[in-house]
Amino acid sequence: REGNESVEILTTMVTLQEVPTEISYCICAYGCPLKCKGCSWYGETTHRSFTLEDMERVLTKYKNGIISCICFLGGEWNSDFKDYLELCKKHGFKTCLYTGKDNVEDEDMLAKLDYLKYGHWDASLGGLDSKTTNQVFLNLKTGEKLNNYFWKD
Repeated sequence: REGNESVEILTTMVTLQEVPTEISYCICAYGCPLKCKGCSWYGETTHRSFTLEDMERVLTKYKNGIISCICFLGGEWNSDFKDYLELCKKHGFKTCLYTGKDNVEDEDMLAKLDYLKYGHWDASLGGLDSKTTNQVFLNLKTGEKLNNYFWKD
């Protein structure tokens, strides 16, 4: 891979909350076409290019064990997304995708993911921290639904 493919991203951050039991490096995509009402990223316009070379640098930097998962936020990634997933897997990282789609049928992509959060944002139902949410967070390797990790009881 030459590393010249790129996606547009809003920001990156290290988090403890997006993927239960993992410390995640999160990459938030720019330009999601879903435009879910109430989306926390909708309307953000400051973005930058993020290449496979950039991804390689991040993975090399965090290969020391601090980060265990790479989480892709912001909805819908372009066709190059699978290249980013493959690179993460090559470096031994778990992977997660947060999407506003109500279902994901791309079997090739799902095979490269360890975790998946899917479902559009519906303010009346709440997010993952709500027991009434329509959103689902799955461990794709075990099939376990992990929504209960987000509840505050």
